[in-house]
Amino acid sequence: MQIPLNQFEQCIDETILKRGFSYFKNGYVNEPEEITPGVYEAIVQGSEDYSVQLEIKNGNIT
Repeated sequence: MQIPLNQFEQCIDETILKRGFSYFKNGYVNEPEEITPGVYEAIVQGSEDYSVQLEIKNGNIT
């Protein structure tokens, strides 16, 4: 799935987007790290810790 970076918020379910912003604002998301060019990873602390990765390429998130 590719999402244009400038349309990210419009393409993500509102409930999921709000939860993600809340996790970030409350410090549950570690600083994203660029693990390879254009690929980012962050650890999210919830009921369990989990890893989130995304790739930004040609203005799209994959």
